[in-house]
Amino acid sequence: QPIMNLANGAIDRCEVLLRLQDGDGTVITPDAFLPVAERFGLMHQIDRWVVREAIRFVAAEHQADRNVQVAINLSGSSLTDVSVLACIEDELRRTGVDPRALVFEATETVAIGNIAEACRFAQRLADIGCAFAQTQLISRSSKRSCRWPSVLGSKRLLNSSVTQRRWICCGSTA
Repeated sequence: QPIMNLANGAIDRCEVLLRLQDGDGTVITPDAFLPVAERFGLMHQIDRWVVREAIRFVAAEHQADRNVQVAINLSGSSLTDVSVLACIEDELRRTGVDPRALVFEATETVAIGNIAEACRFAQRLADIGCAFAQTQLISRSSKRSCRWPSVLGSKRLLNSSVTQRRWICCGSTA
């Protein structure tokens, strides 16, 4: 999904949104298939596929002289899966994509479930030059927010009426 820069009208960011199509072309939303994938232990495979496809998309965009940054949502199970990190590194090496073009996201709820692993995952992403965003869905009136450990620090805070993102452990989010 493209994200337009309101200052200049450019589409320089996008977010990967996963959908399935059944045999007759009907679009199946994630809330219908991701719980089943989680139950059967398939999220690692899905996340690795999404990572590979997203990095290939960025490579193609950059080859067409369109610089774009892509946000990729990861499942909670991927935050503890070294094969997902290996997939990210392998695909970056294979395509030559600048790691700063990638922002990996996990919801605060998912990350808090295993904060130590999430912090290690975020730090490893930072080490290779990618960004990690903790996303918390909040209402406009909500004042509550959970804080990440200070070891990560907060590099950038983006707000909208529905989603609050803390960009942490990032190489660059320009």
